[in-house]
Amino acid sequence: MNRAITRIYITDKAIDQIEKMVESSVKKINYFAYDVLLNPDQMRLVIKEWYEYFPAWLPNYRLVFDSYSISWRGGIAGLREDDKATVYGTLYVIDGQQLSIIDKYEGLSNLRMRIKVLVKSEYGEHYAYT
Repeated sequence: MNRAITRIYITDKAIDQIEKMVESSVKKINYFAYDVLLNPDQMRLVIKEWYEYFPAWLPNYRLVFDSYSISWRGGIAGLREDDKATVYGTLYVIDGQQLSIIDKYEGLSNLRMRIKVLVKSEYGEHYAYT
């Protein structure tokens, strides 16, 4: 039985194009963290890495601690609309799988509801989930 060996040579340009196709197939999501996850060291414990992050703020909301956590032994950070307030935090660019991991970490299905908000940063305005 004869077997043919074929060698394929891929140029750097082709590799760049393949990497761009793979990167574009991953949907990037903005996530606004205003609680313990605004700290990159804490976020790294939850999702390990992200595409980018930077300071951001959410106008017309205020930070509230309206629920109690037995495991944290303290209040759970939440948001409430308030025309005279602003919440400061971190905007992370993540993917859908990472958002699911964050949801589990934060106990989203039990305590909170995900909302989409318009946050601001030195780079402009960004729609983000929080």
